[in-house]
Amino acid sequence: KLYTELYNFEKFGTPYKRGGRYFWTRNDGLQQQALLYWADALDAPPQVALDPNLLSKDGTVALSGTVPSQDGRLLAYGVTQAGSDWQTWRVRDLATGKDLADQFDWVKFSSASWTPDGRGFFYSRYDAPKDGAKLTGAHYFQKLYYHRLGTPQSEDQLVAENRDDKEWGFGAQVSDDGALAYISVWKSAGSRNGLMVLPLNKGAYAGAKPQPVTLTFDAKYEPVAHLGGRLIVKTDKDAPRGRLVSIDL
Repeated sequence: KLYTELYNFEKFGTPYKRGGRYFWTRNDGLQQQALLYWADALDAPPQVALDPNLLSKDGTVALSGTVPSQDGRLLAYGVTQAGSDWQTWRVRDLATGKDLADQFDWVKFSSASWTPDGRGFFYSRYDAPKDGAKLTGAHYFQKLYYHRLGTPQSEDQLVAENRDDKEWGFGAQVSDDGALAYISVWKSAGSRNGLMVLPLNKGAYAGAKPQPVTLTFDAKYEPVAHLGGRLIVKTDKDAPRGRLVSIDL
């Protein structure tokens, strides 16, 4: 009882802006999961974008991630069931509060990254597991895909994979200028990673192939910015405390 009383206070997440909208999370005190809100202005009435407490009656469905499109109109969000690492992702139209028909499964260790045109996003997933092995089998050979809104998952475009190394995984993040998608390549559980870049055509994905920056897995590489054809990267290569380097692409 004492713990409940101490924990029962209003909690907010840090607000952020996408397009012309502001987003933040709020828990009124003892809600099992925080709600995601949005507003058109800082002094505008808040709207509920997503209440994860309504996703299941027994509370076994949890929100695993939320990513608004860059114009703030659409929301990609992932959910998990019964504590599993598997995620199912959907897309919600915030103007209507309704989900689109888009749904993609077998996502694990991945978020979503929208292309600036708002017509799709990058995400990573595994092949569907064999019958009976959904929660018990080992899963390898993660692949990076591009999902275009309004199309079934079976038509998603394969962007990156490694058929020769089952432990490779991929994470994509679109640069602030919309010209590139940074692709971080991870292997096993170490902090060292590889890095590739994927050119985007005026903020849209047009089937280009990723270009490797480094795939030696000799250090940690975190892309920071793309400036005039140069990639700014934070790395601990030859710098245990970290440094910024500029790479001519």
